[in-house]
Amino acid sequence: MNFACRRGEVAVAVLGVLICSVGLVAQTAVPAADQAALSQGNNAFAVDLYSHLRARPGNLFFSPQSISTAFAMAYAGARGQTAAQMQQVFHFTLPPDQLHPATGALLASMNEAHPDYELRVADALWAEQDEQFLPSFTKLMHDDYGAAFHPVDFEHAPEAVRGTINRWVAQETNNRIRNLIGPGVLQPSTRLVLTNAIYFKGTWQDHSRGHGRISSSPTRPGTRTSISPADRRQRRP
Repeated sequence: MNFACRRGEVAVAVLGVLICSVGLVAQTAVPAADQAALSQGNNAFAVDLYSHLRARPGNLFFSPQSISTAFAMAYAGARGQTAAQMQQVFHFTLPPDQLHPATGALLASMNEAHPDYELRVADALWAEQDEQFLPSFTKLMHDDYGAAFHPVDFEHAPEAVRGTINRWVAQETNNRIRNLIGPGVLQPSTRLVLTNAIYFKGTWQDHSRGHGRISSSPTRPGTRTSISPADRRQRRP
């Protein structure tokens, strides 16, 4: 996963989570119970992941939604023990025929126009052009995830494909993330890459410029303390 941010603007990209070797999201009616179950599972995974990452020193920024979405795409093609382990780790409690439409509905709602901020989510698949993928899998990716299927030449030109994918990520993140995949990551044996990108742009809740003060009195739960913008910059790690 990679991310970039600047004042009020955040971009996140997940490299197709799986590098396998050897349109618009469809908006169908999804039961509210399925949407609630999906959200509960995503939140449970986010908490699990945070519990593993919180001990790392320094600032922490990650996008559990990006990771869950990319692995849900991979889960659609998984079977046996692999599928069982993914189901457990990501808290996929819904059966596949309910999970993927619910995820698609969530992505569609995220991509709707918002008056106060900009939020975009995009998914794509990059597949070795000589490999055969089940039509049912590619159709599910298109219908529920809005993920375009791009045939590419990993076998003969992995570095050229790397450039193509990186340009796609840069475009989808408003040029905030330019080199998601580093040199040598893709190999002639690579067969499939899944990518997920999230772009967010909003305004700060506090627009103060040089106004405000620092309170010397202790604060209590439920109370607010005014802190100057200069002090925020000073306290920033």
